[in-house]
Amino acid sequence: MAGTEYPSLRDWRQGSILPQNVARDLDLICAQDSETHRVIVVSHDCDIVNVHHEPDVEVIVGQLVSTVDGNLTGGKNSRKLHLDWSHRDGIRTVELYAGGKRRFPKSALATVLPDARYTLDEKDLLTLRFWLGARFDRSAFPDEFNTRLRTTKVGEDIIKTLKPLGKSGDRG
Repeated sequence: MAGTEYPSLRDWRQGSILPQNVARDLDLICAQDSETHRVIVVSHDCDIVNVHHEPDVEVIVGQLVSTVDGNLTGGKNSRKLHLDWSHRDGIRTVELYAGGKRRFPKSALATVLPDARYTLDEKDLLTLRFWLGARFDRSAFPDEFNTRLRTTKVGEDIIKTLKPLGKSGDRG
């Protein structure tokens, strides 16, 4: 059965947060970032326990933020995402940057459990999954179109119109 080499891998899920000491030991964050950064598992649950075909786990390093930017919620931006985790002391918003993904051997998780202080609800887990996939499934506009938007008032007008819509009270 997959995961029998490391039974504790069955406790890990997509959206789980690594304990800070584990993240530091794996050089995913440095000691000075322990209070401000979190490392989130982004490998799919089934891939986490499949040691033979996928020996590494993929994570993303995120930074805690105190102010939520509506333009970065709900997967609206392909490069950054503001996502909420429930924490025993309240909601914690983490800013994820698509370029912050890292990999390490699953064996490093063999004797540790996720940080139980953090939970990700189903809606936010779906947002995380959507955002991860949308990075590779999005429209690309011709260079000439992008150039014209940048060099005309039309591009500025579009930005001016759309930007406030992302800052509404809607977090998703």
